[in-house]
Amino acid sequence: MPADRPVAIRRLEQRLIRKLNTTGGLGIFTVYLHRFLLWQRSGEVLARIPSEIWPYFIPSWSCLAYEGGVEYMAMPFGNVTWNPEIISPFEMP
Repeated sequence: MPADRPVAIRRLEQRLIRKLNTTGGLGIFTVYLHRFLLWQRSGEVLARIPSEIWPYFIPSWSCLAYEGGVEYMAMPFGNVTWNPEIISPFEMP
């Protein structure tokens, strides 16, 4: 159920953030920021989840804002130069 996603995802996210020793939220971990932004729909339908379901605002760049399957683009580790001007919103002053 879409209404169950905020709680389930947030609990899992908190555990992973601690384990990876990073910051994050909204389905994004700062340590892998650029990779986590490279998602796309994996099925035919990707519908925006109504904002009243979430206890907080979910921006459109987060895959958590949508109902439907998503997949991440395969980017080889160590062979990609990421733009350093793109910074995590969780690290901003």
